[in-house]
Amino acid sequence: MLPFKMNLNAPNIVNICVDRREGEARSGRLYCRYTKEEIPFQNECHLLKIMDAFMDRIGYPQASVKMRSYKKKEEPSGEIPGTVSDGEEIFQQRGTLATFFIYVQYRQHATWQGEAVWVEKGEIRKFRSDLELLKLMDEAC
Repeated sequence: MLPFKMNLNAPNIVNICVDRREGEARSGRLYCRYTKEEIPFQNECHLLKIMDAFMDRIGYPQASVKMRSYKKKEEPSGEIPGTVSDGEEIFQQRGTLATFFIYVQYRQHATWQGEAVWVEKGEIRKFRSDLELLKLMDEAC
């Protein structure tokens, strides 16, 4: 039983395992229900891009604005991927430095709002932007 209350059944919940910090950059692995493989990230910017693409792919939560880009973006196929995990095994993974369960509830005003759990401390915090999420993670490791 986890020592905190969070909607662990949300379709877009992810487990972020932070394994290394080099200067201000953190790297590690991301786990979700839609693949059994870990998804490595090299830094926070890479992590945000992975998570944004993931939420676009599953269509949840829907973005309230369409982001502008210099490059033409591939449109999602419209086909929502099926889950390959019930979630139990993704919540068992832990990072060397820190572990976070992230649930993005909304994507409004070109940013994210949701909840983050710092697993090792059992602390749950709400965030109002992806920058605020990164600051919460920065406090932890």
